[in-house]
Amino acid sequence: MTYLKEVQNDPEMAEFTREEIQELQASLGALESSLKLMLLPKDPLDDKNIMLEIRAGAGGDEASIWTGDLYRMYLRQAPVALCTQPLAIPLSAYIF
Repeated sequence: MTYLKEVQNDPEMAEFTREEIQELQASLGALESSLKLMLLPKDPLDDKNIMLEIRAGAGGDEASIWTGDLYRMYLRQAPVALCTQPLAIPLSAYIF
């Protein structure tokens, strides 16, 4: 307890403590979000592969454009660890 009183009277230590508190508060948000992810239960299907088919429905060129945008969105959002391999891309997918 006497150490705490000595530290409170030291202006250098008070400034150091304020700086350290600010640094720790800045990293608190990132630590909380990573802790939330760690607390989520594991899904037994996490390690399994999927096959996703994206097709343009009725709507002509607009549907094809939207389908291409969706496909590119999935490719960009897929983490690097995921293996994304298109099995077939029809020629109509290249209409922009």
